[in-house]
Amino acid sequence: MHRKFKFLIYQKNIIFLILFLLIPRFYCSLIFAQETLDDALYAYQESDLEKAREITQKHLNHPLSLLVLHLCQIHDHKNQNIPAGISGLKKLYENESLEKKIWSEAALAYARIIQLFQNRKLYTEYDNIDVRSIYNKIIKIVPHSLNACLAVMYLAETYLESANKSSIKKGFNLVENFINSYKGPGKNKVILHFFLEQYYINLYRDYKKSFEHLKKAYRIGISNEIYEELTLFRIGRICEKELNNEAGAKTYYEKYLKLYPYSERTPIVKRYLKKLNQGR
Repeated sequence: MHRKFKFLIYQKNIIFLILFLLIPRFYCSLIFAQETLDDALYAYQESDLEKAREITQKHLNHPLSLLVLHLCQIHDHKNQNIPAGISGLKKLYENESLEKKIWSEAALAYARIIQLFQNRKLYTEYDNIDVRSIYNKIIKIVPHSLNACLAVMYLAETYLESANKSSIKKGFNLVENFINSYKGPGKNKVILHFFLEQYYINLYRDYKKSFEHLKKAYRIGISNEIYEELTLFRIGRICEKELNNEAGAKTYYEKYLKLYPYSERTPIVKRYLKKLNQGR
């Protein structure tokens, strides 16, 4: 498969995640053809881009329909028109008269796609677009939304991927400060805690800060049970192996066994706990 097609299929999955995190079903109550646009969103979710495109063509007067259409134009490699898709997202982004939530979704999708193209040196005609300014604008206009959380995460990524130490520090500070000032739903911060805990390990091998952010994410609550289970397991493991806190590790392992007695990791956790109780 052509390298660009592989890249776009991969990025389609990323943008799908963004779209369905950011576009709740209640948006369709704003639209006179509610079921039809629900079907378009569902078709996009199921990677039936041909059907999604077909439905959106019937409602080109609505920005949500246009957003789905333009994403299809970018990610449907069977009927692909990247310039049209990018241009369409740009027009939605530049239309600040749109309802703020829909505007910020379009702005986020536009900036993220451009950022990914720039990172992978594809479609260099978009290299001069300043994605940082777009992310900052999203954070300013909808500061306590999920979109703002994602925007600050992608903005920080532009600094954390740098080889410059001061830029890396700025990236960490951006997210840490945003978390501390964020007044939106606490559950929206979970993705930021996961983001930071990975970068603290990858860049600094700082397991203490990674541990702190994992605990914060877990305390807020993780809606996906698989990730919730994995997070508790990792908290216990980091506590034991990286922080040398055996008492704390025992507490987390015992909690894990109580909550997940039939997990595939249960025998492993039992073995870890047994070694700790026996003083190794």
